[in-house]
Amino acid sequence: MIVPNEKEKEIVHTGINNIILGKTNPDTKKQFIEIINNLVKNGSEAVILGCTEIPLIISQKDAKVVLFDTARIHAESAAEYSIK
Repeated sequence: MIVPNEKEKEIVHTGINNIILGKTNPDTKKQFIEIINNLVKNGSEAVILGCTEIPLIISQKDAKVVLFDTARIHAESAAEYSIK
């Protein structure tokens, strides 16, 4: 498992708070993509978007590796469970 460094974690934290507050800008998305690219450069084969706000600005087309949208995964699992 590869995680962002401390500076990147702070960028992600600030970015998530800005998304919640509706204060997103192109720099936030650019920073998130740079962090994803750094993770890939360090060996990541996939990236978990582990916060419901991140997929509001980042999508699969923004990355060269598989992105796992945990909110979508949980929602799809709940829907599947509810129809069984």
